[in-house]
Amino acid sequence: MQVNLDSQIEARSRRQRSSKNDNDKVIGLWGSIALLVNNITGPGLVILPLAFQTTGYAGLTLIITLYTLMSLVCIFFVAETMTRIPGNERFQNSVEFMDLVRTYFSPRVHLVVLALFLVSCVGTNIGNIVESAQTIDEAMLAFGSACALRLSPHPGFTCITKEEASSDSVFGNDWVISVGLLILVVVTIPLGFLNLGDNIYIQHGAFLGLLIISLVWSIYFLTLDIHTENLPAIGASGSSIGFLLFNFSFVLTVPAWINEKHSSVDLRKASTRASIIGVLLMVIPPLLAALVLNFKSGEDMLAILTGKSSPLPIRIFSYAFPIFSLVTSIPVISIVMRYNLISNNICSRPAAQFWAVIFPWIISILFYGGDMINFLMTWVGIGTAGVLNFIVPAALYLTTTRYNLLDTYDVSLEDRRLVDDDPRRGINGDSKKTDAFLDDDSDSEGANPSSRPGFNALPNWQRGRALLLPWMIIIFTVAAMVFATVMAIVKGGKSEILS
Repeated sequence: MQVNLDSQIEARSRRQRSSKNDNDKVIGLWGSIALLVNNITGPGLVILPLAFQTTGYAGLTLIITLYTLMSLVCIFFVAETMTRIPGNERFQNSVEFMDLVRTYFSPRVHLVVLALFLVSCVGTNIGNIVESAQTIDEAMLAFGSACALRLSPHPGFTCITKEEASSDSVFGNDWVISVGLLILVVVTIPLGFLNLGDNIYIQHGAFLGLLIISLVWSIYFLTLDIHTENLPAIGASGSSIGFLLFNFSFVLTVPAWINEKHSSVDLRKASTRASIIGVLLMVIPPLLAALVLNFKSGEDMLAILTGKSSPLPIRIFSYAFPIFSLVTSIPVISIVMRYNLISNNICSRPAAQFWAVIFPWIISILFYGGDMINFLMTWVGIGTAGVLNFIVPAALYLTTTRYNLLDTYDVSLEDRRLVDDDPRRGINGDSKKTDAFLDDDSDSEGANPSSRPGFNALPNWQRGRALLLPWMIIIFTVAAMVFATVMAIVKGGKSEILS
């Protein structure tokens, strides 16, 4: 039975992309892996050495592995939920993250999740912008001076040397538009107006650069003296449990990738390979750094590797890290935010381009000075990352599984009642096609076809275990969020790792 996607979802999809043929799905296997790895690693990579020293190599490696597995499972949850949408059994339409929330959850829940989604996208991009701009300005200090247009408290153009720079921010608490920020504007803003597939060559380059930098760092660390006393098996601090949860904030970008990946790309294979590579990059270089370097509270790997004591080639590679790790993630988040704003009819395309691409840059000026960016990253992470990337995908899987109870496709009266209550019935206004799809029992086995998704998140799992796993993810995520909140309050509003 050929069933098209609900008419309004189709209309929103057409507004985002002009055609639906597979020629527009340009992201191949290695492009998919590059995109996912770039999003998995992110800015948290340079803070991990300190986390290894405070949490211990065994404890932190276990936590990283656990979160990676949770993220991988949540990717599969999201993928299966996407194929539950009528007409999208083979990912042939464009269904965004917030489309799933709007379809399967109540309007109130949709509004709450939408607010968290927008705060997460804007906050994450502000953090990436500020960290990248400050790193570029610090590189300029190392080779001379850093310059900026000061907006407050004393408006005017200023240049400072390394001796005059502040420890928290290059220009102290001043509100400035620095040269580093302007360089980022020129490089990244145009990319935010493109589609995700149009950015894939940038992701290829960033992935290659990330691999080279990680290899150079690892080789350099192996030439230094080892201090095993810096790296216990189990450390005294558990703050990484909360901090690391927010470094895995990429699951919400997965629908946009799935919509533009080529049909030949095996979703499970690409996600699994990217997760393995991501774990290796998050463990090997930071673990070696923790063995040979001494980190103070709140000090990241770049602060040491860009210092005068490091060889010039290492300093150059370290200054290049934000370009490959942070800068390339800025347009991806902007694109994903823009897609969802348009898809959910929140605003027009020009307005979506402003809010997703331009607005974070304006607000980043307010957070460039001082250490306010640490407060922003801490509380945006605590309030949004766990909910959007773990709780919502698990809840989507539980919701869709509830309305598709039997794998035997024997529709009982109770199952019929569940189908009558299916949240997809009556959504998005005119939904006669969706209702007809839910009511249809003409399949050869008398099945409701929605009970057979095009992608199975947990193949060969018994139903009891399949329902238990998402609940375990939700409970663990809530516990990690509570723990991170308590730790942040104790530390005066900042994460212990970021302080």
